[in-house]
Amino acid sequence: MSIAVSIVVPVYNVQTYLAKCLDSILSQTFSDIEVIVINDGSKDNSQEIINQYAEHHNIITINKDNEGLSETRNKGLLKAQGEYVLFIDSDDYIAPNMVERMYNQAIKTKADIVVSKVTYEDEAGIQEPMFTCDFNEEEIIDNKEGIKRFWNGEINGHVWNKLIKRSLMINNNIFFPKGKLYEDAPTLVQLLKEANGISFVNESLYYYLQREGSITKKPSYKSLVDHIEVLSEIERSIASDLYEKTYQKEFQFFLLNSLYFNIYMLNQLYYDDKQAYRKYRKDIQKQINKLSFNNLMNNRYLNMANKLRLVLVKTGLVFQLRHRYK
Repeated sequence: MSIAVSIVVPVYNVQTYLAKCLDSILSQTFSDIEVIVINDGSKDNSQEIINQYAEHHNIITINKDNEGLSETRNKGLLKAQGEYVLFIDSDDYIAPNMVERMYNQAIKTKADIVVSKVTYEDEAGIQEPMFTCDFNEEEIIDNKEGIKRFWNGEINGHVWNKLIKRSLMINNNIFFPKGKLYEDAPTLVQLLKEANGISFVNESLYYYLQREGSITKKPSYKSLVDHIEVLSEIERSIASDLYEKTYQKEFQFFLLNSLYFNIYMLNQLYYDDKQAYRKYRKDIQKQINKLSFNNLMNNRYLNMANKLRLVLVKTGLVFQLRHRYK
């Protein structure tokens, strides 16, 4: 029997949030789904919580040794039988109509990827939207336009608010890179490159929990190195004409914001290891040298805050902000 949508839920030490996530999935208005819940060697009570849901007719549970998020997602993808696949982080939750809205849009537009809006939520329950602009649900864009919108921020660099045709991943051998943090972005770029049609749902359907202890809240040199590598990997995977000529303004905007994030992490790590700080500052400087000051100062994507960031980055003054973390 064919299945419309497979939902893959990797689990690692999320006992506080897991029931809310699974309840939101099982409360969907769309029933033609399978839910693959994979415990990635959790050390808390996550497996006990999974066991409480294991008897549900469309839940498949897997308990395995810890391998990391990427490999866990990959195992779920290979296990999946659905025409489309949805990856949901187990500390987040989804709107009751998410699968129905996304799947109907995919069928209507024949898109390989459907993107929804996202709501950020902190641990106090305070919410704010990720996107402030409207999505056009009548619009179907091609892969080059998809890359452009990824660079200019109209398409976020995560997979969890995207319904993806499973054959797009399997037939093009697109999997998540093992052992890497920030694994979504390079994988998403590969998907956008190969997609036959990308469409949108103008509704916030995914609720992303911003919690203490995340890799962005508490950076490490591992997270910094992986994020630096993400930039290089994205450049390697895209034809140079796209980011040097066709979509130069969009790529420069993406590069500036990515570098500012790298520097934000690096500055927090200065007092942990000053020798490593100096090494990775040199690596970041190589990327800074690719920024075109004139291009960015006249770039329509930059507001005054972005232009201030540019001045701080190009002059090196941004590195002095490390003193705030002393």
